[in-house]
Order: sequence, then C-alpha cells, then structure tokens
Amino acid sequence: MVVPGLLQTPDYAEAVLSLYADPGDAPETVARRVQARIARQVILNGDDAPAMVFIVDESAIRRRIGAESGQGPEVLRRQLAHLKQLSARTRVSLRLLPLAAGAQPGLRGPFVIMEFAEPALGDLLYLEDAKGDYFGGAHSADLSSYRRWFEELETMAASEAESAVMLDAALAELGEGGATATAA
Repeated sequence: MVVPGLLQTPDYAEAVLSLYADPGDAPETVARRVQARIARQVILNGDDAPAMVFIVDESAIRRRIGAESGQGPEVLRRQLAHLKQLSARTRVSLRLLPLAAGAQPGLRGPFVIMEFAEPALGDLLYLEDAKGDYFGGAHSADLSSYRRWFEELETMAASEAESAVMLDAALAELGEGGATATAA
C-alpha cells in the first residue's frame, strides 16, 4: 500500500507516519519517528551495504501520499524520483507488482525476510503493523510460509527494467508542473 520505510523520503515518511500517530501525539513525536526512519536508511549506503530486494505493489507508486496535506503531487513526485535513484544502486533491487496481477500474497501485509551470511545467526522474519512488531526465527513455521509467498511474489512481479518503465510512467502522469497530464 505504501513505499517501504527504508525507501521513503522525509516528507513521504511524515505523511505516512502522521496517519499512525495517536490523536494526542505532539508534532515532535511524528518528527522523531521520521528522523528515526530516515536514519535507518544509512544501511543502504556504502560498499558493505547488504543486498536488498524490494517487491512493492504498484498501488504504492500511484497513491498520492501527501496530497491530503495540500501538497498536491509533489510528495509523490519526490518519492518516485528517489525510488529511481535507489533502484540504480547495484545492491538494491526494486521490482513492482503490477495491479493487473490481481490477488496475491502481499495483500496479507508487508513483511521482511532477513537472511544472514553467518548460518549461526539464522534467518529472521519481521512483520510490522498497527498492532506492533513480530519477529520469527529460522525455525518458525511462519518463516517458511513467508518464504513461499515471497517466491510467489517474485514470479508475479515485473522485472527491474519493467519496473523502471512503470516508475517513469507514474512520474510522467504527475506532469512537470504538478498537474496530472490529461488528453483532450
């Protein structure tokens, strides 16, 4: 539904995290959460960055996050440009799951499978939602299910090259001046 946190721009992260804020939260609370989310992105930088594969639903690049705050398509435009830059990195694979794929395992919600080079560490499943966080270890039945679902998503997702074309099309639809391009 939204771009994964590790790939979010600050203004996109603010728009998303504001939705999860409790009504009594001070603006500073959201600002701290945004800062923490952006700080985590350091993992994407450097020669020792882990290889990461992101499969993102096409709806995430089409949903006008930020428009509700009166910023029009600018937040989404900056986010899509950021995704293009990140996807050019050798250690980041961004693949979009076309809306035409229909029902698919990703509709269950976002998940992260972390695989470590050291076998002693074991692999890890991470789920995050409005109710909290969940971690499952290498021997978790959940991890096996999520691996199967990820493999299914990989077969359904567009290639990296096709995904780049989809990103370009989404950016073109936003137009240069902020208005969506229309045909007469």
